[in-house]
Amino acid sequence: MEDRIMEFLKAATTLRPILYDEGQGKNIFPCITFHFYSESGAIFSSGKAVEEVAGCQIDFWYKAKTEAVKQSITAIKQAIVNDTTFTHPNKEHIFEADTKIYHTYFTFQLIKKAGE
Repeated sequence: MEDRIMEFLKAATTLRPILYDEGQGKNIFPCITFHFYSESGAIFSSGKAVEEVAGCQIDFWYKAKTEAVKQSITAIKQAIVNDTTFTHPNKEHIFEADTKIYHTYFTFQLIKKAGE
């Protein structure tokens, strides 16, 4: 799944870097990170899970909402909406006062492919 999301993000935006490990981006702004959570069976038929899904969160970290950051957020949201294996994303935005960093993120579910 990591490779699929990494390639998805690289195709959707020119904002770099894109990091899988949130710890790598501690002092790099702006940047994009992502992680997965809540892997489970879903889409039930006759009481059995017929697909496996996982939650995905894509995070944007920035000190100022520049035009490049705004375009990246918009482009990635549209790419998530257009992908037939992703649910419509929820968007959240917070300002982390202790670090003075803005954090916008999308959460959505994705259908896992074979071998993921």
